[in-house]
Amino acid sequence: MLSRRAIQESIMEKIDRGRIVVLIAPTSFGKSTLIAKLCEKFRVLDMLPLRSIIRDQLEKMVSTLRADSVGFLAGLGEVRVELEGNSIKIEKDPFMLRRGIVATYDSAFLTTLLAPLVEIGKARAHWDVVYYALHDRVVAFDEAHILMRADEAEGGTSRDILPSFAEILAKIGCRVLWTSATIPPPSLKTLLAAEGIDVSVVIIGGNEMMKLYEPLASAGSVEMIDVNEIIRGDREYGEAFENYVRSVRTLVTDEDTLDLAKRLSSTSLIVVNTVKRAVSAYKELSSLRDDVILIHGRLRRGEKERRIDYVRKKLEGGERVFVVSTQVLEAGVDLGFDAVVSDIATPESVIQRFGRVLRDGKRGPERILLTLSISDEAKKSAYSIYPKEIVDKFIERVRELFDRASKEEIELGGERFEFARIDWRYGISDEGSGLRSIYEILSQVYDFEESSEDYLSLKQLEDFPLRQLRLMIMGEPLSSAVREFERVGAGLRGSSLVQLVLVRDGRPWDYVEVSSEFLLRNRGRWREILGDEIRAWFELYDEKGSLKYKPVDEKLLEDFLMKPMTTSLKLLSEIERKEGVKAAFLGFELRGYVYEDGEELGLI
Repeated sequence: MLSRRAIQESIMEKIDRGRIVVLIAPTSFGKSTLIAKLCEKFRVLDMLPLRSIIRDQLEKMVSTLRADSVGFLAGLGEVRVELEGNSIKIEKDPFMLRRGIVATYDSAFLTTLLAPLVEIGKARAHWDVVYYALHDRVVAFDEAHILMRADEAEGGTSRDILPSFAEILAKIGCRVLWTSATIPPPSLKTLLAAEGIDVSVVIIGGNEMMKLYEPLASAGSVEMIDVNEIIRGDREYGEAFENYVRSVRTLVTDEDTLDLAKRLSSTSLIVVNTVKRAVSAYKELSSLRDDVILIHGRLRRGEKERRIDYVRKKLEGGERVFVVSTQVLEAGVDLGFDAVVSDIATPESVIQRFGRVLRDGKRGPERILLTLSISDEAKKSAYSIYPKEIVDKFIERVRELFDRASKEEIELGGERFEFARIDWRYGISDEGSGLRSIYEILSQVYDFEESSEDYLSLKQLEDFPLRQLRLMIMGEPLSSAVREFERVGAGLRGSSLVQLVLVRDGRPWDYVEVSSEFLLRNRGRWREILGDEIRAWFELYDEKGSLKYKPVDEKLLEDFLMKPMTTSLKLLSEIERKEGVKAAFLGFELRGYVYEDGEELGLI
């Protein structure tokens, strides 16, 4: 019999031997806690897909290390965490020198392959410091499944380049831990086939999870662990499993998400695919009840964090709360609800949304209700950000899965519905009891045999570290490397993130992140969103930390949306030449009325 602690110790031993370790385990297994524990023995860089979940992981890391040993690398302002009732400021660490670092994938990716972001554009700078900082460090790919899915507000679908990034990190001298609830088998096959690196894969799950990854079982470095052994050997985990199977029931229906939400009275999470749909649902539900909270990726940063904290405190106090959200709550935010209603999306996104229940494993209500809407409106919103072919295959297969599962009539808003026994967490099915698992259908939704073109394209970047060192020795700026980086399309996301600046009393006071795709799609609204005069804001590295803006035309903004790094360097060069000091680019000014008139709904 096994326990989670024994598995964690085994994984730490593998990492100690300098391996790339891939851990595939159910949601709520404690993967993020494992990463924080690694700080006791190793220097750790924990990479996360969204800025909005960085603070939670920093709090876990600070509980292990002293606060001055922890830093972050992301496009964030001041970050504070709570520890034993005290508010502690965490410093930004652009060179990743502290023992524990939490970073976004985007920032860590650019810093590793190109240069520390504060150094780009400098003629004589310490571009190589990051390689000393990374050598022998554990680099954790955390919540990686979320990185490879679409998010309307957070930057679009990411590319499947993590296998090649892991390979590059290993050759630099890093140890790598890749944790996820699901990783496409082709990504694992690519990593296992890489030359000159030692890869170990640990897969934890039930019978359906084993079937999904069975083609990889012949590889000597793949270890398959039946989750039932942990259920029997780890009392706390076993109780969590029994609570889940006993209480969780699923409804797949053509009824729309909003209509389903109106039927709920318990603490609930409503997840829709687009910001516009979230705001519309929030307005209608708020007219019916007074406990509705709206959370999405285009709220200003401070307000989004405040609302997540508010929801967390409500849940911890056992108070009822009703949250309408987009994908921003799919990962990392440790919140647990009694019911979840979701728009149809891709399987991995729905798995994460439905993972926002029974987070602590303790006994909850008699029934935890998970409802998946495949209404016309839900499908339309899914098609706008996810591949239509994948969504349609998922709809077909999840209907069949629902039909095969055993049913139970449950009243919902005065009407009785047939809810099914479907497992979204452990990968277990049982013919005798009628329990089905979502992992039964994943191989029928995705083509797990296709190879990754993204992996091949990133191979072009393997010589970037050497190229940077040559430029540094010659005393040349990185502008040529930046141009090459953008030419091969080496960014993590299909659509880069753009920081918009909210200005109050002539000074930036908060920020909103949007995708470049959003601004390009809404070009006709630029005057409404950005004002009659488009302003680029900068912080000067003078004694006062002065703040300046520079008017720019629409052509420059369009250039920035297509080639953000090259255009940023151009803007910085102009402002630094004019002011006579170095500067940092903060973003483009956003019209404040969008956020200041009445209750904040965010940028729609």
